[in-house]
Amino acid sequence: MAACEVFEVDAASKEAVPEKKTYRVEDIQIILDIGRGTAYKLLEQNEFRWFKIGGIYRISKESFDEWLRGKLNGCQGC
Repeated sequence: MAACEVFEVDAASKEAVPEKKTYRVEDIQIILDIGRGTAYKLLEQNEFRWFKIGGIYRISKESFDEWLRGKLNGCQGC
């Protein structure tokens, strides 16, 4: 069975690039506008799925995005 790859098209360059499956800690810092320490605390709390490859943390994009949607949907008076 052949592998199926999903690509996003960069609107600026019109080139297909592989779809991102994971975020880095720096990515969630930017998305949430939080500091590095707070980002690592979220990892320690297992709020979403993550794994470590050779000292680099990778956060499941699907899991993180689902967690964030849940937080935003539950936000009262934000």
